[in-house]
Amino acid sequence: MRYRKGITPVVAVVLLIAVTVAGAAVVYNSISGVQSQVTNQRPTLPISGDSVEFESCWGTPGDPSFTIRNTGGQAINVSEIPVRVNKSYLEATTDYTVSQSIVNPQSTFTINVNPGQPFNSETQISLILEEETVSDQCRNLN
Repeated sequence: MRYRKGITPVVAVVLLIAVTVAGAAVVYNSISGVQSQVTNQRPTLPISGDSVEFESCWGTPGDPSFTIRNTGGQAINVSEIPVRVNKSYLEATTDYTVSQSIVNPQSTFTINVNPGQPFNSETQISLILEEETVSDQCRNLN
């Protein structure tokens, strides 16, 4: 009888599983790296004071809204514009919401200030842009 030298079936199965897990880890690592690069790339569309103009405001002192027009010649990203009421900065999604992220030229977007923010006809709202601040007062709140 000939004796063959080799590895036992148990060792062979363990090696196959180890190679499979290592290969899966390499694939996962490479895919998650590419995905995080794509996720972190937000469109950066410059906004200047010449690009936005307050058009109207409405609502109540506890729940005001503002319509703002992109008066520039290119689309702008308004999803993360810092907003200030009087001298206090508001937190996006907590204190206010924006109707859309990317605004095309000559289109409008709305900022809705969430209830609970102190507002009256003397309150000044400001958009803090890259090079300047654009402000407005909503004098017709009921």
